[in-house]
Amino acid sequence: MTTGEKIQKLRKSNSMSQEQLAEKIGVSRQAISRWELDVSKPDTENIMQLGKILNVSTDYLLNDKVERETDIPIVQETSRKLKKRHTIAIMLMFAVFIAVVVVTIITKTLHFAMAIFTIAFFVLIGYLLYLSIRFLRSFFR
Repeated sequence: MTTGEKIQKLRKSNSMSQEQLAEKIGVSRQAISRWELDVSKPDTENIMQLGKILNVSTDYLLNDKVERETDIPIVQETSRKLKKRHTIAIMLMFAVFIAVVVVTIITKTLHFAMAIFTIAFFVLIGYLLYLSIRFLRSFFR
């Protein structure tokens, strides 16, 4: 997909006319039209503004081989790292759950086990939220 096709697709998905997008960037409607038709390409400053307005990276806009944001190598690497961390967190939660069950069976005290489980659960939720926020921030840098 070309830069122009991406700009047009993103503009339409954001329910913007060429004129509205042009106004936000500070160019003419004809400039937007030329970009979308691939007659010309936006300069660096306009690409940066387009990325911010349309909520995509400049890599996505400029690289014709990139069809989706997830095709960008750094996004793929970050995604792999997060999947690995999520898997570790889930395995940790499962281990804590097993430990709670074992402690409950051995001590026959559900209150202690539930306290441990509750703490572990909130630690896991906090960790997953932290990872999610870091992942989302990587798109808006």
